[in-house]
Amino acid sequence: MSSMQRGAGRAEGRGGRVAQVGVAAVLILVWGVAAGTAEAAPKPVTSWVPASHANYTPSTLGRGIQYVVIHDTEGSGVGAISWFQNPAAHVSAHYVILGNGHITQMVADKDTAWHSGNSSYNAHSIGIEHAGFAATGGFTEVEYAKSAALVAWICDHYGIPKDRHHIIGHNEVPDPDGTGFGGANHHTDPGPHWNWTHFMSLVHGHGGGGSPAPGPSLKALKVNTVGLNVRSGAGYGHSILGFVFEGQVYVSHGADGPWRKIWYKGNSGWVQAYYLSQVHATARKVTAPHVDVRTGPAAAAAAVGAAHDGELYVRTDASGDWQHIFYGGAKRWLKEAHTTGVGL
Repeated sequence: MSSMQRGAGRAEGRGGRVAQVGVAAVLILVWGVAAGTAEAAPKPVTSWVPASHANYTPSTLGRGIQYVVIHDTEGSGVGAISWFQNPAAHVSAHYVILGNGHITQMVADKDTAWHSGNSSYNAHSIGIEHAGFAATGGFTEVEYAKSAALVAWICDHYGIPKDRHHIIGHNEVPDPDGTGFGGANHHTDPGPHWNWTHFMSLVHGHGGGGSPAPGPSLKALKVNTVGLNVRSGAGYGHSILGFVFEGQVYVSHGADGPWRKIWYKGNSGWVQAYYLSQVHATARKVTAPHVDVRTGPAAAAAAVGAAHDGELYVRTDASGDWQHIFYGGAKRWLKEAHTTGVGL
């Protein structure tokens, strides 16, 4: 169930907005592959029943959706819908799925629902409630099917990898104070009766997405502009995840026309290729399922995100057994033991 939790210029190439603040030199590593041809999944039919304005945070900007969080309602789905309409609840989710498969959207994707008990995850996720119980289950096959179709659409639409690093249970959301998981209140949903293997197989059965096929080589590309918008998809109509700035280095693993797909912040983002020129660089490949990315070269430094098995980030420096990388538009640190070097 849901939990309560509350400068610089950029460019996008031809047709994009440009604002000057200084000279930028951003390096991007690009897989030598073309974009996949799988057709994107359509969005399933939903009903719109708005949550109370007291139960979510509206947004007018792209919020960089990186995760889908799976919840259960600990009761009927109809009861959850009613509760999210109550201004006293101070909780919400983007979607509620009933046992008969009916999907109700209650918070717009662009807005922040209060569902995970961790404000950072709330800000960058879509929350989906399912009729059922953590302790006893009760999830129906049509519920799984409709949820999988919705999750597949979300992943395709926002450029989220269809894997268990990005499609997670409420029980896998970190407690913001670092004492455990399940958000601030240590929730356990969707519980042991949620069949993740079956659910993920259904998600992969819908539309495009997934990890790209590896290319024959990596190329380091330099961006010659003041900065670059990173978007959730290949096109100006997609939301802005964030920005890359002067001197930063990122890895791209796909292409779609004039757009390049980069590992940005434990997820994929898209940048305009118009400003890119080839250079040389060195990357680190993540070799563990989940590695904390920190603000400094020490385990005591604050964790600001995660990197996942197979992702590539470019090494710019080192301190002891910590590797310095660019991550989400900032300088961050990654434990060397969880990576391997990739020469370019």
